Amino acid sequence: LNKSDVGLVSTNSPLVIGAILPLSGDFGALGEEVNKGALIAINEAKAEFPDITFISEDDQFSAKSMVAAAQKLISTDGISAAFTMAVQEAKPIAPVFNKAKIPLLVSWDSNEFIKTGGDSLYSIGFSTEGAGEKMAEYAYAKLGIKKVALIYHIDEWANLITGAFRAKFKALGGVVVLDEQTIVGTKDYRTLIARAKVAGADAIYFPMVPSANSIFASQARELKFTGVFLNGDGFIQSEIDAAGLAAEGIYFTNVYGERLSVLAEKYKQKYGVDSGDIIFASFGYDAVNTLIAAYRIARQSDISITKALKRVDIEGIGARIMMNGMRYSERQEKMYKVVNGVPVLAE
Repeated sequence: LNKSDVGLVSTNSPLVIGAILPLSGDFGALGEEVNKGALIAINEAKAEFPDITFISEDDQFSAKSMVAAAQKLISTDGISAAFTMAVQEAKPIAPVFNKAKIPLLVSWDSNEFIKTGGDSLYSIGFSTEGAGEKMAEYAYAKLGIKKVALIYHIDEWANLITGAFRAKFKALGGVVVLDEQTIVGTKDYRTLIARAKVAGADAIYFPMVPSANSIFASQARELKFTGVFLNGDGFIQSEIDAAGLAAEGIYFTNVYGERLSVLAEKYKQKYGVDSGDIIFASFGYDAVNTLIAAYRIARQSDISITKALKRVDIEGIGARIMMNGMRYSERQEKMYKVVNGVPVLAE
């Protein structure tokens, strides 16, 4: 195998997997779950690959830390491949991985950037744009919403999902009566909520970064907004719990896993407690197993892991992962509604 063609990978070298995750800060709890899921997969793989190595770095959800982690893993640790949680983490480090010709896999989400971000960038996540379009279609066709207010964070994910919702909702014939962004960290949304009421909105679509969703929902209930509440996958269970009764009846698109109970049992056996959010543990578990599958194919076919990733077809914990010759195996989120404090399928 030509080492210059594949970075630090060869068919005879052990597999070294790197992870670039937010292990501290606002997303630290989620990043830790991803990391714990990855470790379960690593331990299982040692029976087949006893020399497998796993190195995780804390990116603090900071672009500077992400780049530093990528450079360390590549230059110092000699990784064969790496994964990260979100496209927002992959964006600043994609050029580093493309230059090194080492594959970088995103496990949580996917969007149009994945398709143009370079030959080393892959995803097994959920489509951000697809989630926004799905909510727009559901709101217009199923819920009968014709006028909507958009209130969302100045954040890359929020911009993408809201932009897809906006375009689809308008194409269907809906009207956006308010379109407002607010900075992450805002604590008082009452003025914007009041403006949505005055504008005659049938619904408010408010995709925000945790933990703002629960604050927004509570304040909207206080102001007695009587329309429908719509959200995205930032409306995680901790947000639902924090919002309490204010969360009831909120519709949101969210990620899912088809075999989470399988991983939940493995998690309990390894760590002695239930996972705080098993879907995030599945992101780490599936990412590692995807890279291991690619490594296995690379060894068998004498090709790079980067090229082998396009051939991966495995049964993941979340869903079947089929790359089909592409650099992404996108999933579409499902529609949920909060009922008695618990998300239930709305479709």
